[in-house]
Amino acid sequence: MKKILYLLKVIFVFLLIQSNALCKLPDFAVFGSSTTVIDCTDNLIYGLKVGLTSLDAYIVPIGGASLHIIKSFDPVCDTGTVVNIKHNGVTFNTFNTFEVVIFGDVNGDGNIDAIDAGRIVDYENNMLIWNPAKELCFLRAADVNGDNNFDSIDAGFVFDCEYYQKTKNQITVLAN
Repeated sequence: MKKILYLLKVIFVFLLIQSNALCKLPDFAVFGSSTTVIDCTDNLIYGLKVGLTSLDAYIVPIGGASLHIIKSFDPVCDTGTVVNIKHNGVTFNTFNTFEVVIFGDVNGDGNIDAIDAGRIVDYENNMLIWNPAKELCFLRAADVNGDNNFDSIDAGFVFDCEYYQKTKNQITVLAN
């Protein structure tokens, strides 16, 4: 009788382990020693280099996930690029969605230039409206100095970055 109970216990533990492995939700993680930041609160990904054509060296799928990437301005992965987490590539079953942020790239073309600076000034002067619920990635990209304001100071940093007077640290949200 003890052997049967032991065998049932072993089978129960085995099945419990298997069910937990199967119940893990698809997700993604930072690849290796990449400096990528995954912000699970706002569903944003940042800490990426400007001008990337692929995210393969920065994020990897886990838990049976596949990543479906929709670039906002092909061929680069720029601000507004969407990363859909799917289960084994099933196109109709998206578990979560994240957006890429390249600080300073507020129009999503993969460049940090005068066009972006102009859009920041337009936003500051209420000539451009970003909906925080739908366009949070662009608002975050506009806050180049990390002070939670979107103003001419940020636009100035963008100009400085374009003319190589400053560099933009894509990890800490601070201009150097």
